[in-house]
Amino acid sequence: EEMVEELPDAEVLNGAKHTLELLPDEKDAVDDTM
Repeated sequence: EEMVEELPDAEVLNGAKHTLELLPDEKDAVDDTM
C-alpha cells in the first residue's frame, strides 16, 4: 500500500490510460462509425 501511495499522479494516470487501451474494441467500433 505504501508504494501505491508513493506513486506520482502521472504514474496512476498512465496506468489508467493503459487500462482504457486494454478495454474491448467498443472504442474502435465507435471510431469506425464516425
